[in-house]
Amino acid sequence: MNPSLSERPLELINHICSFLDNPKDLLSFSLTSRRICATAIPNHIECRHIRCDVRCVALWNRLADLPWIASQFVSLEIIGRFESVALTRPIIPNYHPLLGIAESESGITTGWQEELREECWSDCIHALAAAVRVMSGLRSFRCIDREESYSMNDAFAALKNCSRLDNIQIVVTPEFDDEDEPYICHSPLWDLSDLRIFSFSCYDMTGTMDLDYINKYTKNMLNMLIHRAPGLEDLQLDLGDSEVDVGELFQHGCWPMLKRLTLASDIVMPEDDTMDRFLNAHTTLEHISIPRLSEVKAVRWMENVPCLRGLSCADPRNLKSAISRHAFKFLEYLALDLSYSSATGNFCLRSLSQITSLRRLTLRGGQSPPGLLAEVARAVPQLERLHFNHYDGWESPTVAKIINDEDGAFSTRVTVLSHFRRLTHLSRFICLDQSPDGSVSNEAAVTELVVQRCATACPVLKYINLPTERRISHTRSWITIERNDDGSYAMWKPTDDSEKAALEVETWGGFFLGAQQSYMSRYLR
Repeated sequence: MNPSLSERPLELINHICSFLDNPKDLLSFSLTSRRICATAIPNHIECRHIRCDVRCVALWNRLADLPWIASQFVSLEIIGRFESVALTRPIIPNYHPLLGIAESESGITTGWQEELREECWSDCIHALAAAVRVMSGLRSFRCIDREESYSMNDAFAALKNCSRLDNIQIVVTPEFDDEDEPYICHSPLWDLSDLRIFSFSCYDMTGTMDLDYINKYTKNMLNMLIHRAPGLEDLQLDLGDSEVDVGELFQHGCWPMLKRLTLASDIVMPEDDTMDRFLNAHTTLEHISIPRLSEVKAVRWMENVPCLRGLSCADPRNLKSAISRHAFKFLEYLALDLSYSSATGNFCLRSLSQITSLRRLTLRGGQSPPGLLAEVARAVPQLERLHFNHYDGWESPTVAKIINDEDGAFSTRVTVLSHFRRLTHLSRFICLDQSPDGSVSNEAAVTELVVQRCATACPVLKYINLPTERRISHTRSWITIERNDDGSYAMWKPTDDSEKAALEVETWGGFFLGAQQSYMSRYLR
């Protein structure tokens, strides 16, 4: 009789565990028998992902000394010490029998002086690089640091030893001055190859960014992407606050498997038919977020991407002809800026009725919220998620008007909402008036009234974003609606933190935000 899996040699069990990258899968596998559990839990389940700041020197040294353990990690995320949100959720092997760091607090080494002494940061980077060199199984490397200026080139150079690496996501803030070029210009990062996922964002926190420096690292980066990343699937670029020409990206880039493309508003679009040729060669694209895409003179590009599911292109003026020719057969998400022309925006909204697959919509600018809401309801009543993003001020009913329904303004909005029978997410369709001291009088009562009326009008509404004027960008404004067994409104409660990530409007379109995922894209903020 053949022995069961749990009776096989430990080497075979360890080998099977090496194919399981997700800790949840490892946990499920470990629960199949006590012997597998005794092997997988202490030796594997904590050896897949690391998220911490660069100062974890003790961890880097232990990994460098234990290459057979270091090779089990598939994901490494380096967080800057000022990224307080990410640092509250570190992932570190504190309970591993050989890697646990008793003197660390929440996985982050304590006791460091806050002064930026060059020798301290240099030691950290060298220790990190030594650890990365032996992490041969690494597939994903993320570095998010928007406040530091130390060079990561030693760590980037060590990535060449990771033969399975195909996912690079970087957010950096290098120093720009007149004496020395920033380290990112000629970084070993641009020598990597065979990437499947690439995200790069560079921020100028001091206002000293030189366009010549930007062009240098941009040229090196594009050379790497064009010539050494033929299997690229996801690409996101944010190259700084200056006008950056990446014409070579569209002229020579050829990635047959490219599915998601996200470019920031600082990317200069080509003026000829280059974009048409590029998209004609990338018919696999499913999600495109390019705020300046509307600057392209030719409009044939929209018909070149038959599988498009998510689109953010700001100006809707070039969408009319494509919609009339039914170019968007599978489009599920659309983000538009109607502030360019109210007349054009209205026509575009009416024509959205021809996109029968549209389920999620984000609108910025345009006419007043009541009028805009009515236009949307007539055009796309099948929407499941709707978000309004007004930058030029809110037409917000006062608390008194909402309670007393003065002028019928609030009732009008609720009546329009009743046309959305499938709506589950509603964001910023109304903004509560706020007093000068930052509070909303009768906030609980007003919230109850608004949520109840909206939940009654939309029979399947589950989440509503009800901000006040001074916190319109905060995710704490999301409210969860509870219903009775018959579907009627029961009560509301603040949305749990565990659900808020899925509610972020910036994720509705399925766009690749890369390392900026936690901070959201600039255009949709």
